[in-house]
Amino acid sequence: MITGKTNSARDSASPGLEAAGVATVNPLEDPAWDRRISAFPEATCFHSAGWARVLHESYGYSPCYFVTARAGGFGGMLPVMEVSSRWTGRRGVSLPFTDGCDPLSAPGCDARPLVEAAVQHAGERAWRYVEFRGRGGIPEVAPAGVRYLTHQLELAKDEDFLWAGVDGAARRSVHKARDSGVVISTGRDETAMKQFFRLHCLTRKRHGAPPQPYAFFSNIRRHLMEPGLATVFLASHRGKAVAAAVFMHFGSRAIFKFGASDLASQHLRANNLLMWEAIRRMAADGMRDLHMGRSETDNPGLRRFKLAWGTTENEFIYHRYSPGEGKFVAGQNPQQGWHHAVFRRIPLPVSRLIGSLVYPHMA
Repeated sequence: MITGKTNSARDSASPGLEAAGVATVNPLEDPAWDRRISAFPEATCFHSAGWARVLHESYGYSPCYFVTARAGGFGGMLPVMEVSSRWTGRRGVSLPFTDGCDPLSAPGCDARPLVEAAVQHAGERAWRYVEFRGRGGIPEVAPAGVRYLTHQLELAKDEDFLWAGVDGAARRSVHKARDSGVVISTGRDETAMKQFFRLHCLTRKRHGAPPQPYAFFSNIRRHLMEPGLATVFLASHRGKAVAAAVFMHFGSRAIFKFGASDLASQHLRANNLLMWEAIRRMAADGMRDLHMGRSETDNPGLRRFKLAWGTTENEFIYHRYSPGEGKFVAGQNPQQGWHHAVFRRIPLPVSRLIGSLVYPHMA
């Protein structure tokens, strides 16, 4: 049984954690962090120090990453951020604003001690709960939390092979976008990010939600794009961006993180050409797979779009442990509410202000 006490989300491990061979570390204080995790083939950009810095600088979350050691590096790693909010309380999330983040484990190493350490730490820090957005190390008897769908595409350098996996409707849309004069470009500078953000605001308004603050995307640009770990793809028509997406990558693994578009230009099918060009280019660059993020189970349109590229669909379950109840607890997917209708109607400047105020508390 793990025991012990710590006084800070970023302190060294408590005696109990150390006895179990688990330490807590801050990736922001380790210049070699990305090199260490690159030893894990399953590592993604979400495990990187850059993503930790984006979350910390954008929202003030405190990194508390649990690691086990073995000769020459880490045996395993579970990333957690402490979210401290006057509105929503203090809790741990692995990780905030992250679709999925499995713990990393070297061959022969078990992720369960990492999860057990996070559970103990949750009690020591008086967290309301700790949420795991990954599959490894969770007890089989743990009840399901929030359910999502994920879609992953295995990439190959053979472009013809990839194209053969695309369904007929998506192929026709790609051809239509090209015939309509849609042009795809990429960028990592502030100009590209601002073009994406304009479309992001329009998309969030359409979905009935405030946009994430621009500071969040600015930090993505500084900490992920400048080091070459993320790229903005832009689809333009007659010189104006009508669709955009942010892709991240680490090692040979890529992630489709954000997509945005102008509904007025939907007839151009720019999103389809953008996605195909991203798939084609990332495969040519040696990426082995593309994770297309999570989708709500009740969003058939998004699900259909992601399946169109030949992806494999899986159910992805978040798990939540409550220290107060001393167990993993069941959860429910959030429902559409009155606030969605409100955000569809209020002016974008007001929605942006609200987003900057509420997102630090949401995680």
